[in-house]
Amino acid sequence: MSFRQSCSSLRTLQQARGNRFLNSSSRRNFTVLALESSADDSCAAVLTSDRKILSNVVLKQPPHGNELGIHPYFAIEHHQKNMPTAIARALHEANVSMSDIDGVAFTRGPGMAGCLAVAANAGRGIAAATNKPIVGVHHMQAHALTSLLTESDPPKFPFLTLLVSGGHTLLLLAYSPTKFKILATTVDSAIGQAIDSVARLLKLSWHDEHGNLIGAGAALERLAASSPPPGVSIPEIKPFPVAFPNLMSFSFAGPKGEVNRMLGKLPPDAVEKDEGLRIAIARGFQQAAVAQLEEKVKLALRWCDKR
Repeated sequence: MSFRQSCSSLRTLQQARGNRFLNSSSRRNFTVLALESSADDSCAAVLTSDRKILSNVVLKQPPHGNELGIHPYFAIEHHQKNMPTAIARALHEANVSMSDIDGVAFTRGPGMAGCLAVAANAGRGIAAATNKPIVGVHHMQAHALTSLLTESDPPKFPFLTLLVSGGHTLLLLAYSPTKFKILATTVDSAIGQAIDSVARLLKLSWHDEHGNLIGAGAALERLAASSPPPGVSIPEIKPFPVAFPNLMSFSFAGPKGEVNRMLGKLPPDAVEKDEGLRIAIARGFQQAAVAQLEEKVKLALRWCDKR
């Protein structure tokens, strides 16, 4: 399912009840129960068409055994346990009942197929049992429009948005809630995937000193910001190559591959024994990845300025 093919969720909700919610001639406020389970967080929220978030429940999952990252089987199992609790809490915290809900929304993708199915099935079951309209929302479209709900002074259309996550790196120009232009996307790995890979190559723990899961990004950032032990120096390393300079395209396979090549020239246990080297590589990769985001945003702003 492509981003362009999926930018129709609000139109679908319009049609679900003969436009009675969103049509300008008969507009009234409506309340939606929204469900999300695309990765490893089980989420339920209640929000209104006049931009009020009445509740927002996010239930985290414990580490998936010895897995680094998300194990699909464990994630699905925890979603199935957590989703009923998340829904009940969202309704309670919003001080509403299902009779106050006008429609149901769920994340339809992109995401992990089995995980997505949990919110989809829960939403469809609720909608069928209560005779409410239901709409599947594109994950990245929702991210692009989040500022319309969360900002006291929301942006006006058209506006530029940068979306970065484990599976996506996109620069979008939003013209309306349902119309977008993709200005730049990645030709290979998303930035989140590259960060996960580099954290594994550097043999980083994804947990903090208390055993809490913090993830690859936080682990890599902590390492890059740290100082080496006494007596250990940080070596100078060759700057990472710039991916697609002056072009509206992302590529994070290059910086990730550079780390792989650097480590491939060293003994297998070198990265574990030399903390200074680990810090140098973490800093070099992080600087290259963030610099690429900055460059593409500047290019996009220039593109928009010319139009």
